[in-house]
Amino acid sequence: MNIDSIAYKPNATAVAERLALLWSRKAQDRIFAQMFVPVSTFSGYSEINAEDPIALPDISERFAFWDGRLAELATLEDDSLPSAYLMEFDQGISGGVLGAPMRYLVDRQTGWISSMTMPILDDLSKIDSLKIDMDAEVLMRLDEHLRFYSEKSRGKFGIAPFIVIDAMNFVVEARGATQAYLDPTDSPDLVRQLMDFAFDLNVFLQERVQNTTDTFLGGSFCLPGLWAPGNPVMFSVDAYHLASPGFYYEWGEPHLQKLLDHFGGGHLHIHSNGRHLIEHAAKLRNLTSINMGDDIGNPRAYDELELIKRKAGDVPLIVGCEYGEFVRDLESNALPGNVLYMVVGLPSIMEANLLMEKVRGYRV
Repeated sequence: MNIDSIAYKPNATAVAERLALLWSRKAQDRIFAQMFVPVSTFSGYSEINAEDPIALPDISERFAFWDGRLAELATLEDDSLPSAYLMEFDQGISGGVLGAPMRYLVDRQTGWISSMTMPILDDLSKIDSLKIDMDAEVLMRLDEHLRFYSEKSRGKFGIAPFIVIDAMNFVVEARGATQAYLDPTDSPDLVRQLMDFAFDLNVFLQERVQNTTDTFLGGSFCLPGLWAPGNPVMFSVDAYHLASPGFYYEWGEPHLQKLLDHFGGGHLHIHSNGRHLIEHAAKLRNLTSINMGDDIGNPRAYDELELIKRKAGDVPLIVGCEYGEFVRDLESNALPGNVLYMVVGLPSIMEANLLMEKVRGYRV
C-alpha cells in the first residue's frame, strides 16, 4: 500500500522532497541532517550479557520497542523519516533460509538485535544442494513480523528491510572468511556460481519485504530512518575491505552492478578499512549514496571529508559527527555540501529543530 502521510512525522512530505533532491545528486551545495536525540523508550536488555545468544524476542515486544521510540521523536523536524529496521534478520537470514541455525545477539545499550549463522557450505562442489527452505523457521518469523508490523505501523511509520548479503559477502557467510578468500583462486567458476545463487537469494528476500511493506509517496524506507524514491537496497563491500581494488573489480563490481540494476539503486555501507575502495565503488551505476562507517583505531570520515568527497565525486555521502563540531562548522560555513550528516549528542528535540532551520537555509 502506498501511503501519503506519516503520523510520527508531520513534515514527512517536505522531508521526502529534500531527500529526493539529495539522492538525485541535485543538491551539491546543500547539507542535510539526521539528528539523534535521547529517547526514554527501551526494551530492558541491560542485564543481558552481550556475548550470549538470545532467543528472538516476542514480536509484540519488538514492535513496542519501535513504536515507543518513534512516537517520542514525532516532533523532530530533521531529514529523517521514522522507520523500524528489521535488524533481527540482517545477516543471519541469508543462511537461515538455507537451513543454518540462527544466532541472535543484543546490544545492551541500544536494544538493537542482530543475527548471524555459522558457515553452511563445507564443499563448494555441493552448491547445487543449496535450496531456499520455504518452511524455514526464520522465513516464517519474517513473514509474521512483516504482517504484524505492516498492520500496526500503517500511517505511523515505515519498515526498512535488512541489508543485502551478496557477492563476496555471501561467500564469506557460506564458507567462512578464511576459506572464502582462498576460493576465488582455487575454484573461480564455483565461486561465480555461488555468487549467482546469492543474487537470486537476495532478490527473493528483498522483494519479499518490499512486496509486503508500505511505500510512501512512491518511495521506500531503504535505510534506518531514511527514505528514497523507488526501491533501492542497502548493501556493502565489507568482504572486499581486506582486498585490493583489482580483486574488487573482478569479484565485486560485476555482481554489485547486477544488484543495483535490478533494484534501480542502492545505498552503499562502507567501513573505515574500506576507504581505499571509495573511488572504485563510486563508479557503480545507480549508486544512491555512500554511508561512511567509523571504526575504532581509524580516522573518522568527518575528519577526512574533503578527501572522501574527492574520491566519491558527486555521489551523496552519509557521515557521522558530534553535535558540538557540527554546530561549530555550520556557523562558520565550513560544512561540505551533498552530505547527510548523522549528528549525535543533541540535548533535545527543541535544540535539534532550531538547528534544522539553519541546516535548511545553508548553502556552500
